[in-house]
Amino acid sequence: MLKRLPSLNSIKVFEATARLKSFKAAAQELNVSPTAVSHQISELEKELEIKLFVREFRTVTLTEAGEKLAEVSTKMISELKQTLSELTVSAKKITISTTNAFAAMWLVPRLNDFKNLHPDIDIQIKADDQVVDINHDLSIDMAIRYGIADLKNSHVVALVKDTFGLFATQQYWANLSDQSQMRLFMTQWKNADLLKHDHADFLSQLLGQEYPKPDFFEDENQVIQAALAGLGVAVVSKILVQQSVAQGWLCENDSSQVAWESPFSYYTILPKRHVDHKGLQSFQQWLKQQFIGV
Repeated sequence: MLKRLPSLNSIKVFEATARLKSFKAAAQELNVSPTAVSHQISELEKELEIKLFVREFRTVTLTEAGEKLAEVSTKMISELKQTLSELTVSAKKITISTTNAFAAMWLVPRLNDFKNLHPDIDIQIKADDQVVDINHDLSIDMAIRYGIADLKNSHVVALVKDTFGLFATQQYWANLSDQSQMRLFMTQWKNADLLKHDHADFLSQLLGQEYPKPDFFEDENQVIQAALAGLGVAVVSKILVQQSVAQGWLCENDSSQVAWESPFSYYTILPKRHVDHKGLQSFQQWLKQQFIGV
């Protein structure tokens, strides 16, 4: 039996190394040298008299004992951080991960409404089209994702089912006399789960079997900007163009409005450590209210 518990600092170094699977990455996160991390891990292993890592060239792998300690230490440090934050910070800071397009075209324009309702909650947005592992990245408190929601996961909450349409400026529609001459803009998604769904499927449903070859952009924001510039027609989520349509900048073709109900949804997902976080529950409830009737 241990005579005393290891120091909190050694557990903190171990947790970062186990989560990032790298002495170098852990050192960067903790702002120390890789040598210091390696030394701290060695001392912890000596103190516990167990091997926690298998050291390989440029990588480290957890042993079975290391896996058990990693699970407990991650939960402990996360809960400690949250408790200290609640005790010492008057304004609750919440970091939300979401896509570049959703952040720019939908969330940011509406965020002031939430801040007026909850002035004590400080919302920070981290926009990135790469999926973040929120159970391991402790800097992220909630993710708003786009794709096929796994509603069997109790930490997932569906927000709204997406629908695609064709959007351009009024002038572009007025000048378009032949649909075959229409210039289409679409998104080439980075998310591997979205790439499984062929764009040809919904283009044929929107336009029939004969349609122009689309031009692709990296994200929906660029697609919408191209349409706003009067260059062509955005094949895009109706959720993301709400603001542009409301302002009269973009519209559907009055003579042939079309819509395709996609298999994709916007949904939230919480890490296990935050399932009872009051501030996140308030934000999640506000998001759901925004999509009522959409």
